[in-house]
Amino acid sequence: MKNYYKVLNVAQNATEETIKHSFRALAKRYHPDANPDNAVAARRFTDINEAYSVLGDAQKRAEYDAQLSQEIMAKRMAAETAAQAANAYQSQAANAYQMQTPYAYQVQAQVQAQVQAHLAGVRDKAFKDGYDSGYKNGYTASEKEVRRLTAALKNASADIEKLKRKLATDDRNIIELKSKIAEKDKAIKAAFDREKSLDNQLQWLRNSAQAETAATQVAEPAEQKPAEIVTPIKEVKIQQKPAADKKAQPEKKEEAKKPETAKSTAPEKKEPKAQKQPVQSNEARGAAWEKKLAADRQLAKPTLYGTLGVVIWATDEEIAQSYNRLKKRITANKNKTKLEKINNAYAVLSDNKKRAEYNKSIGISEEKIANERFLIAENKKASEEYRAKKAVKDFWTKYDTLQSLSLAGDADAQNELGEMFYYGKTVKRDYKQAVRFFKAAFEQQHPAAIYHLGVCYLNGEGVSKNKTLGEGFLRQASNLGYVGEDLL
Repeated sequence: MKNYYKVLNVAQNATEETIKHSFRALAKRYHPDANPDNAVAARRFTDINEAYSVLGDAQKRAEYDAQLSQEIMAKRMAAETAAQAANAYQSQAANAYQMQTPYAYQVQAQVQAQVQAHLAGVRDKAFKDGYDSGYKNGYTASEKEVRRLTAALKNASADIEKLKRKLATDDRNIIELKSKIAEKDKAIKAAFDREKSLDNQLQWLRNSAQAETAATQVAEPAEQKPAEIVTPIKEVKIQQKPAADKKAQPEKKEEAKKPETAKSTAPEKKEPKAQKQPVQSNEARGAAWEKKLAADRQLAKPTLYGTLGVVIWATDEEIAQSYNRLKKRITANKNKTKLEKINNAYAVLSDNKKRAEYNKSIGISEEKIANERFLIAENKKASEEYRAKKAVKDFWTKYDTLQSLSLAGDADAQNELGEMFYYGKTVKRDYKQAVRFFKAAFEQQHPAAIYHLGVCYLNGEGVSKNKTLGEGFLRQASNLGYVGEDLL
């Protein structure tokens, strides 16, 4: 049985690393490419591979060690038996020889003793030299490997420290960027909301005025006053003043003297246009009214009305319904802070006296509220017709509920509205509106909204394209446990 440890020049208790290192060195030394036409080197290379195939495998090595131990034990027992037999034979021969020649026996015994002592010394020295050599080689190899691993570990630790410092710097930069962006977004949003609110109200008033102008062209002179009800109250008062001017009366009489001329000059082609105009005006008024509602919600957002998810001119019944809906939802979510907030808001708005004082504190007069409620009633039919053409009633019911919850600060509702405007399946696609709702939910650390906001920044949808900021939002969403691919 071959002693594979001797083939690889390692001790029997050598480590796996020592065996591997010795194998590589011997294989390189006796490789056929390095020793062409050398049969001895080829046999040696074969033995080295055979030895490593056994000692390099933990299971095979264990089996080989067991077999080697048995073989060594058997050789030792055989040697001991042979030695005992030799000793017995020598003893018998010595006894016989001693009986014949006592002096010769003594000389032979002394020589044998000297030879045995010398052989024992040679064996001990050879064993010690071999052990020392193997130990030294193994220790040197292990020390070299330890130094290599220590250096590699030191380099790795240095790299890790560099990466940590860079990551800390990046995180600080990201936080600073987020802070700056948040401040700028708030300023821009405030200005945008003010401008948009004014534009929406102005556009709505213009559309209403155009609708009234078209309606008065078709109606008879006696029916002009009811048509003027659609315009704001202040405009009605302004239109009534010329009627009190005495100088204007003769002009009206002169106009009244020429009814036949007016009838004769009126072309018949205007009649179909006059019949279609109210339909177009109604649709335009409905679309403008939806925009005005959005502006009204933004106006109510920083107030107690916004806390309850209603506009400033909401009725007592609408306030109570919204409060009960919010209370049920917030109680289920066990959010004590929000529950206390809506309770305080309802305590003010449900009391007529407190509500009047609060309206005065935010610059809203009772005349303004009455005027807005009047406009809501007047435009109810136009809004219903507009919504009937755009989608089913169930959608608009859900849409109004989401808008109310969003206004009250519900992050889930804000995110859902953002997705609704992002995809544009049930409403017209509007990336800016989507970003506005995503940002509102982001302020409450809503994971899905943060992810969606990151995608908008990556794609430049509704905001200026910013890859760094977009990836930062995606990473933040991932840290909060949200990983999505729905918008990418």
